[in-house]
Amino acid sequence: STRKRSRSRSKSRSPPRRKARHAPRYNVSVPKVSLKFNNSNVLELKKRYHSMYLPSDFFNAEHTWNQAFPLEAPFKITLPSSFCVMNKEHVVPVVANKFKFDPPDADYSYVAKVMLIASPGLEELFDKTCHFVEKDSDDVDGREGLVHPSRALKFLVGTKGRSETMAIGGPWSKSLDGADPVNDPSVLIKTAIRTCGAMTGIDLSGCTQWTRFIEFYYRRQPTATKPARTEVVVLFLPDVWSAMPSKQEYDVACAKYAANLALKLEGKPVLAPEPELDESAMEEDGDEGDGEVVPKGDPTHWKELDPKTMKVNDLKHELEARGQSSKGLKSQLQARLQKILQTEEDEEKKKDEEGENNDEEKEKEDEAKEEEAEKDAPELDERQKEKIRHAYKTPSSACLFVHPNTQVKSGKFDCKVESLSVLLDYRSDDNKEGTFEISLFAELFNEMMMRDSAFNIYKEIMNGKAPEKEKEKDKKKDDEKDKEKDDEKEKEKEPEKKKMVTKNKDLLLSCSYFDLSHCGYFEAKDLEDIFLSLELALSRAEVKKVSLKFASGHRDNVNYRTLVDVEEGAEDSQEQMSDGAAVSSSKELSAGFRQFLPSGGKDNGQQAAGGQDSAIAPQTNKLVKFRGSVLDLEQLMDKLDKAERMRNLTDNQLVKVQKELAGVKNARDKLQNQRDALDKQFKDSQQKVIDQELELMTVRGEVKKNLAAMKDVYLRIKPFVEIKTEKEDKAVQDERKPEKKEEVKDEKVGKEEETEMDTTEGETKEDVENEEATA
Repeated sequence: STRKRSRSRSKSRSPPRRKARHAPRYNVSVPKVSLKFNNSNVLELKKRYHSMYLPSDFFNAEHTWNQAFPLEAPFKITLPSSFCVMNKEHVVPVVANKFKFDPPDADYSYVAKVMLIASPGLEELFDKTCHFVEKDSDDVDGREGLVHPSRALKFLVGTKGRSETMAIGGPWSKSLDGADPVNDPSVLIKTAIRTCGAMTGIDLSGCTQWTRFIEFYYRRQPTATKPARTEVVVLFLPDVWSAMPSKQEYDVACAKYAANLALKLEGKPVLAPEPELDESAMEEDGDEGDGEVVPKGDPTHWKELDPKTMKVNDLKHELEARGQSSKGLKSQLQARLQKILQTEEDEEKKKDEEGENNDEEKEKEDEAKEEEAEKDAPELDERQKEKIRHAYKTPSSACLFVHPNTQVKSGKFDCKVESLSVLLDYRSDDNKEGTFEISLFAELFNEMMMRDSAFNIYKEIMNGKAPEKEKEKDKKKDDEKDKEKDDEKEKEKEPEKKKMVTKNKDLLLSCSYFDLSHCGYFEAKDLEDIFLSLELALSRAEVKKVSLKFASGHRDNVNYRTLVDVEEGAEDSQEQMSDGAAVSSSKELSAGFRQFLPSGGKDNGQQAAGGQDSAIAPQTNKLVKFRGSVLDLEQLMDKLDKAERMRNLTDNQLVKVQKELAGVKNARDKLQNQRDALDKQFKDSQQKVIDQELELMTVRGEVKKNLAAMKDVYLRIKPFVEIKTEKEDKAVQDERKPEKKEEVKDEKVGKEEETEMDTTEGETKEDVENEEATA
């Protein structure tokens, strides 16, 4: 038992074992093709993407995103954007749809479509995709729960059926969008805004930056009704975060959805709001009509006019104001105007008489309709109500509500939000033009993200300071002994571990795009392949030199955590660099070895750094005349980016403050409830004390009364009780005296008998002993 106890005690004293942590397996995705891909045809797409379906009429595609996002100005995600796709069967939109999808003059020679990105904010994107060293602990691995950036970035796409996906957009209209879609860039932007609004209910007129990401060219074959023709599909990537609603607007929309939900649950009908009529359109409709005179001016009231006393010019003016002919003699004009005034008088009297009757009839009709609607409304069971509640559920954070149009694609059109990785998972069986356009967009967007990430790694390695290599030197024996002593002293002190913090989050995100397992390093050969895929035209020797700059170990591994993490409290070298220096270095590095070509790299639309043309072109291209003044577009864009970042930060801070305020309010309410409960208990206890004091006073009064009554009774009975008691005491004493004498005599007799018995017993014992001895 003692051994068992000792074993159990040793087990209880032993510290808990650490969770076994295994090093992640090296898994790096390296691009196998050049990321410079300005245009494509059928043959190039077949070689590059083997499982992609190519439509029969497709013959060319221009990848215009290369001009919109060059290496020195990459695509950036700064503000969050999200969508909430509402059920088109149960949910009625709260905002009227004012857009037309398919007008009579719709022309499919130009089609504008949009790809709307749904991405988290920059900080949230870092948290979802990057491994921060400060999140690691003995029990928690910071790599758990991380996803690839292609899964965090999502897009709103249209669907038809189960498998067919398409970009949202439609054909160009000359009357609604503009006459020249080739030379006027705003025409197709208007087409995209109109068609996207008609299909989804999203108003993109608030977007400020429209990027022509890719252009598709189709050559349609001749048919019996149409000749051979070329159709162009332009795919835009707008800054959808500019169209996001504010917190106040979003709360108003949620309140409207909640009101509609209450009506739905009660079984009442919910009507969609009707769009407001355009005044210009109404004027155009009013101008139509042959043979009618257009009214000029405002007519005078019939009571103020007397045709007999009016002049000819006044008669003509009143007739023209009423849309009548002003030609003829004065008598004819007087008769004509008199007839019109008489009809106006009769109509006004009829309206006054009918107005009262109409109001009563309308009230009765409305009441009858409401009663019929209540009778006809079917009763909903709990399952249907739960389904409707789920359909009307709105997110807690601001988003854009999507209402798929039930009249598009024969009522089969719907929308959904898909991640970039899902869009990249296409098959050759997806034989629709819309699916082909989305698949090619997904491939190009993924390659753009890979290019920007690779160039960011290249830039940080080029600007980073290489670690100093230790040189082997001969040392004396005395120095070695001193060093050993110092090492022993340091070991005895046991210094604390240095705490590292992630500083360069942009570089960590770039590395995470290739490092799928977040192992924290690249092999030098993989890093060479990543750099060779860029459009820098670097030589093999240069790529090898850059890749081995931070290499260490016998396998030449490049640990990128040394560039990302710094010791807590230490100054970051990147913070000391100014913004101008960072931009100029990125421009110089983006030229690569193309700056040493005879053409100076003009084939890519960029000129060599330091050349005369390059010094002139950027300054002339970024200056624009506007309202008599010259504006610097580059500086305006920089200021706009900074303003957007500041707005994003203030919005995030506002959300945090609101959450903290809600927590403080809850705590205050709890404390208030506790205080009220304590106050109530205190008042109750006070009342109980008062009641007890009153009861005590009443009891004391009753006790005093009873005591006084008892004393009175005692005093009255006392003389009679004391005489009897004295006589009784004497009689008892006299009776007890003879009894005591008899008891004394009995005690003496008993003692004598005991002594006699003792003597007889002693004699019998002696006789027995003598007999035994003789025997």
